[in-house]
Amino acid sequence: MDLFDPDLLIHYPASPPAPSVREPERQRHVRELQRELDKHRLILEVLIRALVDKGLYTRDQLNALANLVDMEDGVRDGRVRPKGGVKHCANCGRVRMNVSGKCLYCEHQDILEII
Repeated sequence: MDLFDPDLLIHYPASPPAPSVREPERQRHVRELQRELDKHRLILEVLIRALVDKGLYTRDQLNALANLVDMEDGVRDGRVRPKGGVKHCANCGRVRMNVSGKCLYCEHQDILEII
């Protein structure tokens, strides 16, 4: 896995799927997730540049470390699985789909253990 590979960027289809009754709600969730993803990408890019610019790591070293972390769950898939399994909303019980702490279904704000 190469952290800096432009092919890892998400490619969106040219035309959206046919709308459904819940489509506006689904689109709102997608926009919220996209904003969260964009924010995480920015934070990661800032951290990567800081590490490289300060001479603490090279991009090759960061890529090697990323591959090691990726393999911690035994699957080389470019993802990190959450430790402790699936998280559920304390209010509605549905699977929590993001790490912001705010449930996408009932909007309950959970306090998350990040570290």
